[in-house]
Amino acid sequence: MWDDPYEFVPFDCYFYNQISKDDNLALAAVLYTVKVKTYGQSWTSLPESDALWRIYDKKGTGIRISIKTSNISLLDDISMVKVKYYDMIEKINYEQFGNNNFEQLFAIKRKAFSHEKEVRLLSRFKYPYDEEEGEKYFRAFLLSHHEGFRDKYCKSNKLDVEQFSLMLDNLFAETNILNPPKSKSIPFSHILNFIDSVMLSPFAPDWFENTVSIFCKNNNIKFIGKSTLYEPLDLKERYYGHKQKR
Repeated sequence: MWDDPYEFVPFDCYFYNQISKDDNLALAAVLYTVKVKTYGQSWTSLPESDALWRIYDKKGTGIRISIKTSNISLLDDISMVKVKYYDMIEKINYEQFGNNNFEQLFAIKRKAFSHEKEVRLLSRFKYPYDEEEGEKYFRAFLLSHHEGFRDKYCKSNKLDVEQFSLMLDNLFAETNILNPPKSKSIPFSHILNFIDSVMLSPFAPDWFENTVSIFCKNNNIKFIGKSTLYEPLDLKERYYGHKQKR
């Protein structure tokens, strides 16, 4: 759902690099399933940024939600990965990415986006250890992507077109390999004060500030109010204080 068309270039480069080595269809099935069933959410390590307010704030209704990194480890099935920025991501040596830093493939961007100082929360598909369950994903991938395997499978199982289509539809429905959900819900209500604070855009209108303030109060969330990023500095108060004695 991200706008950047280069989001999956790192993963695809790794994918084709691995598959080209020995035409390993089993590995192809694993990697493809991981790709289509991985979810990510973008955060920033910056307290706030003029650029981010101006890019993501819509008509003064932008909200900055702050969370503690220590609470992320309490979420189920979530990894936190710091985005790395490169000049030419299509020319990276992808041999460096393996089991130890595989998830970094989902957190690589061009330097044009480095102002975001992005951190990603990932929920990645883990290939099932159950052999029968894993076989479903393997067959779904091969039957939908590998023409030679598809033809051989039909002949060996003596399937006509109608039978094959029905079997394939059932397999796709079970694995969701072709049309995975666009979003994934991760519960956090079990973590006390998971949301550390809420701050509004410096351009927020009063009605919006009042609305969010009431919402936060009703839900026991710390509300900071509007950002003071653009408030002028009172030099007289800074150097002389409120009162001057003569």
